[in-house]
Amino acid sequence: MKRRRVPRPSLPALRRDGAPRQQVAGVERTVCVEFGRVGVEVRPTRVLLRAGRTRQLVRVVPLSSRPRPLRRARRARGVKAGPVSVTFVGSPAVTVALAGVHAVGRNLRRG
Repeated sequence: MKRRRVPRPSLPALRRDGAPRQQVAGVERTVCVEFGRVGVEVRPTRVLLRAGRTRQLVRVVPLSSRPRPLRRARRARGVKAGPVSVTFVGSPAVTVALAGVHAVGRNLRRG
């Protein structure tokens, strides 16, 4: 007797902690690195520094004039390794590269 294969329903992608990943649209690319009570959030147009138990905003370093939100919905993803937690929307490498381009452009305009 031949076994018949039963199709399985597609399951939503899961994060490492078991919760479903969320699709976000209309926000900037973001890479957020948190180490204990200190956090750095890098976006192509600004860098945000956070500190304290509730990670209150400490400093905003603008790199460009205005935010450019993503047109397509992307998954918010995250990785935790010991005390370090990294969350990102979009490609982290592209986000950091764009922030670098904006920082260099800002410094060239000033000097």
